Amino acid sequence: MNYEILVNKENPIDIKYLKEIIEPSLVEIEFTRDNDDIFEDYNMKEKKIYLEKETAKAWYQLKHFLVNQGIEFDICSGFLSLENQQYKCNSFLNRNGIEMTKKRMCLPWYSEHHTGLAIDCDYFKNDDWAGICSDDNPETKYIHSILHNFGFILRYPKHKQEVTGMQYEPWHIRYVGKEMARKLYEENLTLEEYYKKRKIK
Repeated sequence: MNYEILVNKENPIDIKYLKEIIEPSLVEIEFTRDNDDIFEDYNMKEKKIYLEKETAKAWYQLKHFLVNQGIEFDICSGFLSLENQQYKCNSFLNRNGIEMTKKRMCLPWYSEHHTGLAIDCDYFKNDDWAGICSDDNPETKYIHSILHNFGFILRYPKHKQEVTGMQYEPWHIRYVGKEMARKLYEENLTLEEYYKKRKIK
């Protein structure tokens, strides 16, 4: 498994890699958050969430750590098939129009969620989920500051939109392994910047 794989609006997932490497590595993830609206938007009739197996181990470690800190933390979505991503795009398009969809959505083949390494996450605060959407909540900053200790990065950080091609998403984290996560965190790099830097060298 290539934990440093770059999938973005310019780099699609390879179908052979998806079918032969990623899909066989997926394991089901437990969750308590009510994700029915997401399942409906993505046409996920099984109402199940899957992650790549090593990503799943790291996820549970991160989740349990935060729960022990008093943060009710959970997963919203993980691996998405090509079909799920198409439904996701269509649902967003119907609600928000074409211009917003271009800014916020990745088309099928171009989404990190095809890798099984990407997670949309959230925490419960003030009697509701979506606490992670607010930078005013100290929990959001805290979560972002410790992700690398568990092998995750904040994939679409603030002020990096021109680099990633995506707007800031405080809920979208990506497993890259502890060594790589620490490097990207300490050097304030996105995956795009890491690959560009490596190519120059």
